Amino acid sequence: MEFGPGLLDRLDSNHILRTVEVPNIQLDDNDKVMWLSNMNKKMSFSTEQTWMDLRTNWPNVVWKNVVWYSRFIPKHAFILWLAVQGKLMTQDRIARWQSKGGIQCALCKISADSHEHLSFQCEYARGVWNELEPLKYRLGIVYDLQDLVSSIAILEKCEKYRIGG
Repeated sequence: MEFGPGLLDRLDSNHILRTVEVPNIQLDDNDKVMWLSNMNKKMSFSTEQTWMDLRTNWPNVVWKNVVWYSRFIPKHAFILWLAVQGKLMTQDRIARWQSKGGIQCALCKISADSHEHLSFQCEYARGVWNELEPLKYRLGIVYDLQDLVSSIAILEKCEKYRIGG
Protein backbone atom coordinates (compact mmCIF):
# COMPACT_ATOMS: atom_id res chain seq x y z
CA MET A 1 0.00 0.00 0.00
CA GLU A 2 1.35 3.41 -0.90
CA PHE A 3 1.10 6.34 1.45
CA GLY A 4 0.30 9.83 0.24
CA PRO A 5 -2.66 11.60 -1.36
CA GLY A 6 -5.76 9.45 -1.61
CA LEU A 7 -4.73 7.08 1.19
CA LEU A 8 -7.84 7.81 3.24
CA ASP A 9 -10.06 7.24 0.18
CA ARG A 10 -8.41 3.86 -0.46
CA LEU A 11 -8.76 2.86 3.20
CA ASP A 12 -12.40 3.97 3.21
CA SER A 13 -13.14 1.84 0.16
CA ASN A 14 -11.72 -1.26 1.82
CA HIS A 15 -14.78 -2.99 3.32
CA ILE A 16 -12.69 -5.22 5.61
CA LEU A 17 -11.37 -2.24 7.51
CA ARG A 18 -14.91 -1.11 8.17
CA THR A 19 -15.59 -4.32 10.11
CA VAL A 20 -12.68 -3.81 12.53
CA GLU A 21 -13.94 -2.75 15.92
CA VAL A 22 -12.45 0.55 17.02
CA PRO A 23 -10.95 0.09 20.48
CA ASN A 24 -12.43 2.08 23.30
CA ILE A 25 -9.47 3.66 25.06
CA GLN A 26 -9.94 4.24 28.76
CA LEU A 27 -7.08 6.13 30.34
CA ASP A 28 -8.11 5.22 33.90
CA ASP A 29 -7.91 1.44 33.26
CA ASN A 30 -4.95 -0.92 32.69
CA ASP A 31 -4.59 -2.77 29.39
CA LYS A 32 -5.54 -6.44 29.32
CA VAL A 33 -4.33 -9.09 26.92
CA MET A 34 -7.29 -11.12 25.72
CA TRP A 35 -7.49 -14.44 23.86
CA LEU A 36 -10.22 -15.68 21.54
CA SER A 37 -10.37 -19.43 22.19
CA ASN A 38 -11.23 -22.21 19.75
CA MET A 39 -14.72 -22.13 21.22
CA ASN A 40 -15.01 -18.46 20.14
CA LYS A 41 -14.93 -17.36 23.77
CA LYS A 42 -13.11 -14.14 24.69
CA MET A 43 -11.03 -14.65 27.82
CA SER A 44 -7.97 -13.37 29.62
CA PHE A 45 -4.82 -14.63 27.97
CA SER A 46 -3.16 -17.68 29.50
CA THR A 47 -0.38 -19.80 28.09
CA GLU A 48 -2.27 -22.94 29.14
CA GLN A 49 -5.36 -21.97 27.12
CA THR A 50 -3.21 -20.92 24.17
CA TRP A 51 -1.43 -24.27 24.26
CA MET A 52 -4.73 -26.14 24.44
CA ASP A 53 -6.08 -24.18 21.46
CA LEU A 54 -2.97 -24.50 19.30
CA ARG A 55 -1.82 -28.06 19.98
CA THR A 56 -2.90 -31.07 18.03
CA ASN A 57 -4.93 -33.46 20.14
CA TRP A 58 -3.06 -36.74 19.96
CA PRO A 59 -4.67 -39.97 21.15
CA ASN A 60 -3.82 -41.10 24.67
CA VAL A 61 -1.26 -43.88 24.82
CA VAL A 62 -0.95 -46.35 27.65
CA TRP A 63 2.73 -45.47 28.18
CA LYS A 64 2.41 -41.68 28.54
CA ASN A 65 2.85 -41.72 32.34
CA VAL A 66 5.97 -43.88 32.03
CA VAL A 67 7.62 -41.25 29.83
CA TRP A 68 6.09 -38.06 31.27
CA TYR A 69 5.89 -38.88 34.99
CA SER A 70 5.88 -36.19 37.68
CA ARG A 71 9.66 -36.00 38.32
CA PHE A 72 10.93 -36.61 34.80
CA ILE A 73 14.16 -35.10 33.55
CA PRO A 74 13.09 -33.28 30.38
CA LYS A 75 16.04 -34.39 28.23
CA HIS A 76 15.64 -38.04 29.23
CA ALA A 77 11.87 -38.02 28.79
CA PHE A 78 12.18 -36.40 25.36
CA ILE A 79 14.73 -38.98 24.18
CA LEU A 80 12.57 -41.85 25.48
CA TRP A 81 9.49 -40.31 23.84
CA LEU A 82 11.33 -40.15 20.49
CA ALA A 83 12.67 -43.70 20.93
CA VAL A 84 9.28 -45.22 21.74
CA GLN A 85 7.88 -43.71 18.55
CA GLY A 86 10.87 -44.87 16.50
CA LYS A 87 11.93 -41.30 15.75
CA LEU A 88 15.49 -41.17 17.10
CA MET A 89 18.06 -40.32 14.44
CA THR A 90 19.64 -43.75 14.44
CA GLN A 91 22.04 -44.81 11.71
CA ASP A 92 19.46 -46.95 9.93
CA ARG A 93 17.14 -43.92 9.62
CA ILE A 94 19.95 -41.60 8.53
CA ALA A 95 21.08 -44.15 5.91
CA ARG A 96 17.68 -43.79 4.17
CA TRP A 97 18.48 -40.27 3.05
CA GLN A 98 22.26 -40.17 3.28
CA SER A 99 24.29 -43.16 2.15
CA LYS A 100 27.40 -43.41 4.23
CA GLY A 101 29.39 -46.61 4.18
CA GLY A 102 30.65 -48.45 7.22
CA ILE A 103 28.05 -47.42 9.77
CA GLN A 104 28.16 -49.32 13.04
CA CYS A 105 26.94 -49.08 16.60
CA ALA A 106 29.14 -46.81 18.70
CA LEU A 107 28.71 -49.15 21.70
CA CYS A 108 29.47 -52.60 20.27
CA LYS A 109 30.95 -51.84 16.82
CA ILE A 110 29.16 -54.94 15.43
CA SER A 111 26.28 -53.64 13.30
CA ALA A 112 24.48 -50.42 12.41
CA ASP A 113 22.45 -49.02 15.24
CA SER A 114 18.67 -48.97 15.11
CA HIS A 115 16.02 -48.63 17.78
CA GLU A 116 15.81 -52.42 18.19
CA HIS A 117 19.58 -52.84 18.18
CA LEU A 118 20.20 -50.12 20.79
CA SER A 119 17.38 -51.39 23.00
CA PHE A 120 17.74 -55.17 22.82
CA GLN A 121 20.33 -56.56 20.37
CA CYS A 122 23.51 -54.64 21.21
CA GLU A 123 25.95 -56.40 23.57
CA TYR A 124 25.83 -53.32 25.80
CA ALA A 125 22.00 -53.40 25.92
CA ARG A 126 22.05 -57.14 26.70
CA GLY A 127 24.43 -56.43 29.57
CA VAL A 128 22.01 -53.84 30.96
CA TRP A 129 19.09 -56.28 30.59
CA ASN A 130 21.09 -58.97 32.43
CA GLU A 131 21.48 -56.55 35.35
CA LEU A 132 17.70 -56.06 35.33
CA GLU A 133 16.96 -59.79 35.55
CA PRO A 134 14.11 -59.49 38.12
CA LEU A 135 12.37 -56.86 36.00
CA LYS A 136 12.67 -59.04 32.88
CA TYR A 137 10.57 -61.75 34.49
CA ARG A 138 7.89 -59.31 35.58
CA LEU A 139 7.66 -57.69 32.14
CA GLY A 140 7.51 -60.87 30.13
CA ILE A 141 8.75 -60.98 26.56
CA VAL A 142 9.00 -57.60 24.88
CA TYR A 143 9.96 -57.11 21.25
CA ASP A 144 10.31 -53.36 20.96
CA LEU A 145 10.41 -50.20 23.05
CA GLN A 146 6.69 -49.57 22.72
CA ASP A 147 5.99 -53.04 24.15
CA LEU A 148 8.47 -52.35 26.94
CA VAL A 149 6.99 -49.04 28.10
CA SER A 150 3.45 -50.40 27.67
CA SER A 151 4.36 -53.36 29.90
CA ILE A 152 5.87 -51.01 32.49
CA ALA A 153 2.71 -48.87 32.40
CA ILE A 154 0.52 -51.94 32.95
CA LEU A 155 2.74 -53.13 35.80
CA GLU A 156 2.61 -49.68 37.37
CA LYS A 157 -1.21 -49.67 37.19
CA CYS A 158 -1.39 -53.15 38.71
CA GLU A 159 0.95 -52.13 41.54
CA LYS A 160 -1.12 -49.01 42.32
CA TYR A 161 -4.32 -51.06 42.25
CA ARG A 162 -2.83 -53.79 44.47
CA ILE A 163 -1.47 -51.29 46.99
CA GLY A 164 -4.64 -49.21 46.88
CA GLY A 165 -3.00 -46.04 45.56
